[in-house]
Amino acid sequence: MLLGAGACGAGSTSHRAATSGFDGAALPANLPVRDFTLTDQSGRPVSLAAYHGQVVILAFLSTSCGAACTLIAQQIRGALDELPRPVPVLLVSADPSADTGARIKRFLASVGLSGRVRYLTGSLAALQPVTVTPVRVAAPASNASAKCASTHSSGKSSPARGS
Repeated sequence: MLLGAGACGAGSTSHRAATSGFDGAALPANLPVRDFTLTDQSGRPVSLAAYHGQVVILAFLSTSCGAACTLIAQQIRGALDELPRPVPVLLVSADPSADTGARIKRFLASVGLSGRVRYLTGSLAALQPVTVTPVRVAAPASNASAKCASTHSSGKSSPARGS
């Protein structure tokens, strides 16, 4: 099961799922997900296929997107704190040119996720299958933004809702 999060919630619908108590957008059952291989903050390759059959939290963040990404990261930390056992968390860079090793290390420390998540980055070509259609979402009172995407199982992309 893949649980997703991103810094582009504007305009999305949200409701409480009656059976799970999860407050968020409902995703279709058996949603196909493309495999990818990126590099984590320690320089090790990470493939989504390595987590096949596991619950995985997947979020698209940037160290430079400001309050939106900080809030998402803190919510992920809070969820991890409440779980009876840890689940894998993959944070995928939405801005690989800004997400340097030093910035990733500082960001993870600032949100309490050092050693608890894998922050994945790579070239734009490597990120293309993961984040197909970049959509810029301006952060309030700053020039920062987050890139978000919606990907269909057909491999075609569409802008995220609210763009």
